[in-house]
Amino acid sequence: MDNRLAKLRVALVGTGYIASIHLDALQRCKGVQVVALCDPVVDRALELAKRHGIGRVHESVEELLEVGGVDAAHVLAPPGVHAEVAAFSARGYSVGSVSQMNAKVL
Repeated sequence: MDNRLAKLRVALVGTGYIASIHLDALQRCKGVQVVALCDPVVDRALELAKRHGIGRVHESVEELLEVGGVDAAHVLAPPGVHAEVAAFSARGYSVGSVSQMNAKVL
């Protein structure tokens, strides 16, 4: 297959409220296919996968990495678990991370 025609296979790690916004945007991109969702709250991930026609749901990042078939990931999990998800970077994946910004006025 011509690589120019291949779609970028993306996984979303975290299926909270922001995941739907990312899915809506990604599914409008011609060169992107969301192939997997990953969240320890499996029921929430399964419901989101069903609504968006995504065939794979994983409970852990380790499971997602083991199965493979992903070129990039959107890390939408809470900031406290971003270090765990950084395993994507170590394995040669492209990772986009979304964090809440915390500011304190002194």
